[in-house]
Amino acid sequence: MRPFIHTIVFLSLTAAVLTSCEGQGGEDPATFESSVGTAILGHEAGAADTVQCTFADAWQITGGDSDCDVSPASGQAGPAELIVTAPSANPGLSERESYLIILDGESTYGLHIIQKGTPGLRLQTSSYSVTYRDNTLEIPLDANLEFEPSTDADWLQVGSVTESEPVLLGDGKTVSDSLHSILSLNISANPGPDSRTAVLTLSTSAGDYEVSISQAAPLTVDWSKEFFRRSTILKFTATWCYNCPVMGHALNDAQAQMPDRLIQMSMYGANSEGGLTYWQCSKFQGSDMYGVEGFPTGIANNFVKVNNSRDLDLTEVFTEIVNEAAEKYPASTGIRADMSVSEGKVRINADIAVKQQNDYKICVFLVESGIIYPQEGDARDYEHNFVVREVLTDNVFGDPLASVGAEEVIEYTLEADLPRSVLVPENTSVIIAVARPGSADSAGSLTYPNVTYMDLDIYDNAVIVPANGSVDLAYEE
Repeated sequence: MRPFIHTIVFLSLTAAVLTSCEGQGGEDPATFESSVGTAILGHEAGAADTVQCTFADAWQITGGDSDCDVSPASGQAGPAELIVTAPSANPGLSERESYLIILDGESTYGLHIIQKGTPGLRLQTSSYSVTYRDNTLEIPLDANLEFEPSTDADWLQVGSVTESEPVLLGDGKTVSDSLHSILSLNISANPGPDSRTAVLTLSTSAGDYEVSISQAAPLTVDWSKEFFRRSTILKFTATWCYNCPVMGHALNDAQAQMPDRLIQMSMYGANSEGGLTYWQCSKFQGSDMYGVEGFPTGIANNFVKVNNSRDLDLTEVFTEIVNEAAEKYPASTGIRADMSVSEGKVRINADIAVKQQNDYKICVFLVESGIIYPQEGDARDYEHNFVVREVLTDNVFGDPLASVGAEEVIEYTLEADLPRSVLVPENTSVIIAVARPGSADSAGSLTYPNVTYMDLDIYDNAVIVPANGSVDLAYEE
């Protein structure tokens, strides 16, 4: 069971019937109409292979893309024994492919070189969090050797293993040892009252690999407590915006002061470079939504607009907005959620505790962090974080949640395709925001000249969930 790799296409070489060849292992000479053979090396530095050839004329190695040592490098007509040696180890799982060009009189041939990968297995992550409900977990992995899965818990059962098709390497005859596999696990519902953890072990000849699976307990809500209130701040920005780093640094400072309270997002407008533009940004900017007239602009909890200012302490402005939300708009909803990313899919499970009955909506943003790209007004190695890649709910303004009474829990699930714009799936998170109806008379009390309260739904509460992670229900102290 081995991982999928990409085949390298070698240079097309002129064929000549007078040259015969036999790689170590007795390959059929008729296979190599444009090649003197294939050297297959072990993964270690110094690994060697011998290719037996017969040349029609004086010959010599004249080029190629390989740094392997070949001896001899030239010779006369007749049989020749080419010894190919790897100068370094191949630390990857996939084969390393290269070639050398050999001139035999007037004819040109190729010598294919394949260095095996280091025996092993690679996982995208070594830990997963799952909902308490019956579910199936798919674990992607790459391996170039056989593996045997087992678990230490009866509630976690190994299901099927799906492998990719074998890949033919560049010499046209050698099959890669590497395969990509999807291991399916069947998970039974957790009867509670506590969360539980199991270990999946993948046993191989190179050693054991372990994956930790944490399953949440059924949600138990203490309705006598206040839910912990988090605020979202959506920043409209662009890579060409010289003044945008002013607000960006202020938001980072505010988040550092209150890391649990503030969740930020960055939505990049048209003509941003580095693949950062969000394709629906103009819809959020429009007059029927936020009416954003310039960058940067911050939108707090969906109804407070913050314009940029060099005369005000923006860090103070944002911290005051977050504190006001916690005091004046206490959360009537609490959220527990987990999120997984694999094989181009995003899967979300959420339990939303509703203290007071209302017409709630849910909006789910997929964001990506750790993107290094030049930013006007700052640095060439600027780190762009919480970049909005997609709104995963059907409606960008939020989908209606199932109607429930007071002190009940809504079970919410969502599965969506991972956007093609995502660079590193493991660097993604989802932001789940629950909105409730707002009104103009709920305007806040802050009087900063760059702060405006809008007549829009209020984000009642929110959480940010990292890829293959989870967030538990939290209460105010």
